[in-house]
Parts: sequence; structure tokens; C-alpha cells
Amino acid sequence: MAASLVRSRFIKFPPNFLYYSCYFTNRRHYSAQVQLQEEVKEVEYPPIKPRWPPGQVWGELSEKNAWKIYDETQNIMTMPTVEERIKHLTSNENKIALLRTRINPKNLQYFQDRTKTNLVDGLPDVYSSMEKDGVLDLDAVVTRLRPIIIDGIEMEHDKLERSRLFWAKSAKDMIATRLLLKQTLLPIRGYLSGQNAHMQRSRFDENVRVVAFWDKYGEKHKRIENDYNRNARRRRKKDEDDKPVMFNEPYLYRFQADEMVPIQIRVENPLPEFVPLNNELCLGDYPHCDYSPIVMGFRRVKEKQACVPGFNLGDPCEFGLLSILFSNDSALMYLKKCYGDLQYKEALIAYGLMTSFIWTVSQAHYQGFNTFLELTYPFTTQTIAADGQNFSFFAYQLNTLHLWKSDEANPRRNLCWASLDNKLYDKVENGKVKGFNDDVFKTLLKFVSLKPVDRGVDLRPYLPKGKPLPVDCKEYIPKTVEKIIVEEKIIYDESRSN
Repeated sequence: MAASLVRSRFIKFPPNFLYYSCYFTNRRHYSAQVQLQEEVKEVEYPPIKPRWPPGQVWGELSEKNAWKIYDETQNIMTMPTVEERIKHLTSNENKIALLRTRINPKNLQYFQDRTKTNLVDGLPDVYSSMEKDGVLDLDAVVTRLRPIIIDGIEMEHDKLERSRLFWAKSAKDMIATRLLLKQTLLPIRGYLSGQNAHMQRSRFDENVRVVAFWDKYGEKHKRIENDYNRNARRRRKKDEDDKPVMFNEPYLYRFQADEMVPIQIRVENPLPEFVPLNNELCLGDYPHCDYSPIVMGFRRVKEKQACVPGFNLGDPCEFGLLSILFSNDSALMYLKKCYGDLQYKEALIAYGLMTSFIWTVSQAHYQGFNTFLELTYPFTTQTIAADGQNFSFFAYQLNTLHLWKSDEANPRRNLCWASLDNKLYDKVENGKVKGFNDDVFKTLLKFVSLKPVDRGVDLRPYLPKGKPLPVDCKEYIPKTVEKIIVEEKIIYDESRSN
């Protein structure tokens, strides 16, 4: 019964309906295709983008990040001034590792790895050729200046012995070192200024802050974070994948170093290169210590980067001649007291190496180079770490800023020459200097008198031509436009006055 109440209604199609429907459908599509071919006779395809950006070897970077770095490089090239480029690079906050020298022992190898620097024993050949080529008559200069330097040392020692009782214990060694070094350097600088025009226009500064940042290629590290445990009411440490800094690349990390240089001398032109960039010494291996900064005792913070070479844009003396460091710094002496002479020696080398590195990096930024724009010529500088009696000499050459590339993609390395434990004199006994060392004094004279040269290359190849450079700026204080306000004279109607 129930089945009979259900009626099925079927639509009755005409015969050959499916055949004719397919016929009309295909005909419509065919006619549209013919019409499209008649309208568009020439098809233009977009250019095929290459897999890697041109002009560089990218190593283990991904194609996506390589194109991001390439686009950022082109963006920086459009900025016409150094000020705009530095402001662009330092405007955003990033997770950076702050490297501090003289804090923890056994960090020399780590600093060499982070700065990609190879340590060379001795000094470059440019110093030995100064005396051979007759550039400087060292014997005559030593004969003239030796009695002046000795008298100055004896005078300062006499004053120091009478003044030490009135100084604070933590500061007396630093004050004594500063007085002795100035008593040694100022007569040398004054005497050599008569024979060297670059010394007459040089800048002599004290207590100068030098800061630089850079990106370094490395392994993907683990970092330790604090996690709040509510049950235990305390914070516990946990391991978490470290977040990368540069374009989300897991092998790139950003570092920054900050140092206070006690004495700094700057000149207008760069120093000569110690070895050419194509020299085999500039290529090769260097000590590796690829650990997380937290493992080595350094903090990672999120803040803006800084680039400070110790002077402002527009200063005519924009190249470094010499940095003077104190080898009896309180932090270094604490390391020596706690860990011995060997760790003190390594910390002293790291102090000179890192100070030279960040000074040359910051100078390179002020010439238009940066992380994205590679150096076209090496930057060189000199550093002396001394306490007035013991001198350690460092000569540094910055060959590359592309530290974010792997060693296969960028085989260049930076170089640091070091000559340690050089005594200028043995002791001061009964107010007299004993055992004055002429060889150490000659090396000191060579460092101060090393002349800047014309490299024969464009010092600012990435800056636009035809526009004034920062060094050409003459008006350091911008002129203010005076706005003259004229007050109208008020005339009173005296007829209405009482």
C-alpha cells in the first residue's frame, strides 16, 4: 500500500540528447579558442628569474634569502649618503650578542672565529723596510730623543712616587700608565711633526668610544631560556632553538663589540696595506670555535646596533693611525691574578685584536662599506698595549666584511700581527732609568711615524659621484633662518581721552 502511494517522476529527454549537448558544448569552446587566437597573435611571457642573484657566490644560503640580501644591497645603493645608510642599518632592534674582552678567560680562539682573523707572529715587512729604504733615519731620531724620553720617565716616576699616597688604589696604576705613555708619546709626536706633514694635521684624542656590529656565519646553535614553573615557584632553564637574526637564516648571527680606547691618533689618509688582497696570506684557514655566545659567557640582548669609530661624520681625519691601550687594565690584572700569566697573555692579545677589528669595521662603515657592500681595498690600523714599561705591538688588516658567508663562498680572512713582551727599559732605580732598549724604542718610532699613502683606488666606490662627501662639509652647525617680526605701531585717538 505504502509503496503504491510513492510516485516517481522522470524527466523525459529527447533522443540523442547527450550527443547533441556534447556537440554544442565543444563547438562553443572551439569558437572561443579560435576567436582568442585571432585577437592575440603574439604572446609575451615575463622574463625567467634566475635561481641565484648575479655577481656573488652565495654558498649555503637559500635562494630566497640570497635574493633578499641582493634586494637589500640594491636598496642601500640607492641611499646617497653614509648617514642614511648607517641609520637604515641601525634603526631596527635585533637580537645581538655583546662580545666583551677582558671578562672571561680562554676566549682568544672564539674572538678569532667570530672576526675570522688569523694571528701572525711578528710584524709586517713594511716596518723592516722603513729603515732599509731610508724613509726614516732611526739612529739619528733615537740619538736625539733618547735623553728626552729618559728624562721624562724619570720625572714622572719621581712625581708618581710622591703622589701615589693620595690616589685611590683602583685608579693609581691607570693614572700612572696614562702619564708615562703621554710623557713618551708627546715628545715623539712633536719631534716627528716637523718632518711629517700628516702628523701636523692629525687628531690626538683620549677616552674614545669605539663600537661596531657585524654578521657572522656559523652553525645553528641552541640557547638556554628561562621558563616559569608555577608548581615550583621558580624559573627553570630550558633549551630552545636559537632564533636567527638576518632574514631568518639559521646560520647567520649578529655580534657587536664596544671598547673604550684610552688614546687614539687619527689622520686624513689611510695607512699602506700590509699585504695585497691577492696575497696567499689573506686566504686560508683560521681558528674555529663555533659555540653559542651564551656558552662562552656573553649576553644576547635585543636592542639597536651602533657604529661609532670615535669621531663624527665630517671630521677630516677619518682613518686610524694608532690606538693606545693599557695593558695593566683592572680587568686584565684580575684575569692575571685569578688564572695566571698564560691567560693574561691570551686576554691581552684578544684585547688588541678586537679593538683593532671594531675600529677598522666602523671606519669602513663611514666610507660607505657595510655588511652588504664588500670591501674593495683593505683597511689597516696599528695598536699598542702598554703600561709605560712593557709594550705589545699589533698591526691589523681588515680584508672582508662578508663574514656572513661560509668559508667556501668567501675564502678571505682578516690578519693580525702581534709582537708581545717588549720592555722599553728594565727598571727605575734611585731615580735613574736602567737598561733602556733602543730596539723597542725604534719599533715605537716606526708605529708613530708610519706615513699614510695614496692607495691609487677610489676610497668610496659605493657612494654617488658628484655629491659632497662628509669630509667636505665646512659648516658643522647649520644656519638658522631668522624670522623678523614687525609689530605695528598702535595709534590712540586722543580726542576721546578725558
